[in-house]
Amino acid sequence: MMMNKFIFTLVLLALSPVFLGSSCNHKEAGSKGCPPDVVCTMMYAMITVAITDEAGKPVVLDEYYTLRPSVGDTLRPPQSMEGTYVVLDDSYQKKLQQQQDEFFFVGYKDGRQVVNEPYTLGADCCHVKKLKGRDQIPL
Repeated sequence: MMMNKFIFTLVLLALSPVFLGSSCNHKEAGSKGCPPDVVCTMMYAMITVAITDEAGKPVVLDEYYTLRPSVGDTLRPPQSMEGTYVVLDDSYQKKLQQQQDEFFFVGYKDGRQVVNEPYTLGADCCHVKKLKGRDQIPL
């Protein structure tokens, strides 16, 4: 009985990359240097920034967006939690895959621009990632 469990465990471990990769293997063969059999995690990556006042309390912006000047993209992620904003998420991964670029998170409060923060962001074959930039911006 113990030997059957051991063999079952070995088989399960050997096949786990097949099962894990099957739902994430959405990349096209040779797409920007990514292998066609790349195995990605199921997590949805988001790069966020917290905007706070002098007292450390969350600031609710009236308007915010992310700019990628090199290609002229203006991104308006819909998600925000009080005072925490998405700079970039995996919905942009394919456009940035195997690259890095400069982005700016821009925010407005009471009709004036209060945030214009630079970020260096990139993406591998699966997810976006932050290379440079602040996690928190005090106003």
